[in-house]
Amino acid sequence: MESISVQLTQLGERLEALTAGIYVLAGLVFLGLVLLAVTLVQVSKRRERGEASEESQDFSTDRANELFERDQIDELIRYTEGVLSHAPNNLQARYFLGLAYYRNRDYRSALREFNAVIALNPAWRDDPIGPFLHEIEEHGLAAEPPARKH
Repeated sequence: MESISVQLTQLGERLEALTAGIYVLAGLVFLGLVLLAVTLVQVSKRRERGEASEESQDFSTDRANELFERDQIDELIRYTEGVLSHAPNNLQARYFLGLAYYRNRDYRSALREFNAVIALNPAWRDDPIGPFLHEIEEHGLAAEPPARKH
């Protein structure tokens, strides 16, 4: 009888240890899911604000703005096209490329870039792109509506 009692006690201790391990594992899985959810929310908010994604961190809005303000438009075009060659969905690079074309009065190319920005983030249609679209329309070109996602 004692051996059965000892075996049952040992089995109970093992079950308690196993249960504790399961609770620890469940807690770690829950923590992982919480961290994943937080990361997804942060990425979503960055996209809504039009911030650069991780794939395009090498784009400097400060540098692009400086080139634009110094009227170094050809350099700005080379810079933004270089970024877009490996990060084609970089919202800021596309926007500054559109500004560069606009400044050069290449309205067709500016419109193409602005439409690409709007396709990436429709919220940019009114601001900051809206005023440029209105002026481009005055030059006889019409903005295309953003493509609908199915």
